[in-house]
Amino acid sequence: MKLKNKRINYNGKHYNSLSQLARDYNISIPTIQTRWQKGIRNPEELIAIPNLNKKIIWEGKEYQSKKDLFRHLATPDCSASLVEQNSL
Repeated sequence: MKLKNKRINYNGKHYNSLSQLARDYNISIPTIQTRWQKGIRNPEELIAIPNLNKKIIWEGKEYQSKKDLFRHLATPDCSASLVEQNSL
């Protein structure tokens, strides 16, 4: 997908491309490109930081992130990073 010819006005500044917007707000170009392809046109949503720490409920207990769950599942013989590798 070409990122040119996507004109956006945000915070009083005119952006001639999605790439320019991505660079100014330190968001990866593929992230903005994917959001644009999904039909997102609101600049606030285009540059929003993704919520990477989603709560997870496992066997009735709530964990703040996957990392917390992996720590819980780890044993002396199996580290949290190994649990994570095996879950992917």
